[in-house]
Amino acid sequence: MEEYDLYLNLKKLAIGLYVRKGAGLPDLVDKKDWVFDGTAVQNLLPPSVLDGVAASGHAFRDMD
Repeated sequence: MEEYDLYLNLKKLAIGLYVRKGAGLPDLVDKKDWVFDGTAVQNLLPPSVLDGVAASGHAFRDMD
């Protein structure tokens, strides 16, 4: 089963960013504001996150 890495924004903790496991952060201006928070398997994520990662390599998620 595919796995996805989660990064949280330290300035806005309600924002999560998912990428495929091991892909690292995409080219973001504020990379220093993101911290790795763990890995999740595919069946624990909503379809919108999976679709976003498939389409653009990353997906943002409201963590509230």
